Parts: sequence; C-alpha cells; structure tokens
Amino acid sequence: MPEKYTILMDTAKEVSGETVYQIQALIDFTNGSLSVSAEDRGGWISKNSNLNQGGNCWVADSAVVMQDANVSGNAVVKGNAVVKGNASVYGNAVVDEDAVIEGDARISGDAFVHGQASVKDSARVYGDASAYDDAVISESARVCGSANVYEQSNCSGKANVFGAASVCGNAGVDGQVRITGSAVIKDDAVVTDNAYVSGCVKVGGTTQLIENAVVYGNAVFDEDKVITGTEVVSNCPEKTSRNCPTDEE
Repeated sequence: MPEKYTILMDTAKEVSGETVYQIQALIDFTNGSLSVSAEDRGGWISKNSNLNQGGNCWVADSAVVMQDANVSGNAVVKGNAVVKGNASVYGNAVVDEDAVIEGDARISGDAFVHGQASVKDSARVYGDASAYDDAVISESARVCGSANVYEQSNCSGKANVFGAASVCGNAGVDGQVRITGSAVIKDDAVVTDNAYVSGCVKVGGTTQLIENAVVYGNAVFDEDKVITGTEVVSNCPEKTSRNCPTDEE
C-alpha cells in the first residue's frame, strides 16, 4: 500500500509545548466532500502514529493531532480542531472548527463534533450524534444514536444520551442517567443520579430530576420543580430501549 502522506520536517511549530509538523499528500483521494490532491498540504501532527496511512482519513486546514492521539478509517479532523492525549477519531467521524478532543475520548461512526465543543476523559460520541457550540462531554458519558448536545450544556458521569434526544441551553446531565426518545433537556435543568427520561418529554426551567425519577410520554416541565422517584406517564407509551447502543469499536 503506497503511503498517503509525508511529514514536512522542515515545517514545524510549537503547540502546548510539543512540536508538530505539517503534512503533505502524496496521492490523490476523496473522502465525501473532501478532495485531496498529491502535494496538497494538510494540517499538523507530531508523529506518524497520529494519522493512519490507510483509509481516507485526513487532517486538514490548521487542525492539530498530537501526543498519542490517532485518526484512522475515513475520519477527518479540520478547521482549528485539536485532538490530543490518547484520543481517537475513527469511522466516518468529523471533528471541525475549534473542537477539542482529549484524554481517552473516542469519536466514531458518523459523529460530528464542531464549534467549541469539548469531549474529554473517557467520553464517547458515536453513531450519528453531534456535539457543538460550547458543549462539554466528559468522564464516561456516552452520546450516540442521532442525539445532539449543544449550546452550553454538559454531559458527565456515566450519562447516556441517545435516540433522538437533545441536551441544550445550560442543562446538565450526569450520574447514570439515560436520556432517549425525542426528549429535550434544556434551560438550566439538571438530570442526575439514576433518572430516566424518554418519549417526547421536555425538561426545562430549573427542573431537577434526581434519584430514580422516571419520566416519559409527553410530560413538560418548565418551572422550578424537583422530581424524585416519581413515574410520570402521558399519552404516548414508552417504546424505546433504556440502554445506550454499544460503542462502535
């Protein structure tokens, strides 16, 4: 298999105390809307193990992949994005704009992380999920399916956000919560502990769902409420799994 790129050792800069080097394509290839021609210059890496020679993966624009991070498959890191630590971006995932992927985080499948989103620690974003704006996904949180995490929201702990669920505003989800269906967690709402939310539920305002609260159906919470250990059922039955799909390896 011919090598796809070379490292330009005479084109270097310092990023967070580490030297990174610009890459240059050796062959022509395409990856979705991305078209790379031989001799095109790409982004920046610190060593060969940061970007696989196989597949159509690429580091473009001013993006940086450094330390022990790796990009493989057909994944693309572009814009001003930074992937560092032991993080991995693979599958058909795209990391763009000013997003930062670090720690042991993994971005895979057809996931799209952009804006100033941060994915770190052992967090995972996969499937068709998106994280953007100033969202932070950390610790062992999972965002998958076609879920969206955006604005200034925060997912942490062992939280699972999946299905077509959204977490936005300044909302926070943590603990071992499960957010699925078409549920929306927004405003300054907090969902924590072992709470479970699904269906068409909308949780906003300063509502708190704590302990073993279970909420599904068409329930709407947009005031200052604390729901704990209470099952709230509206006029649509629960149809979705309570378990996040398996991470794509």
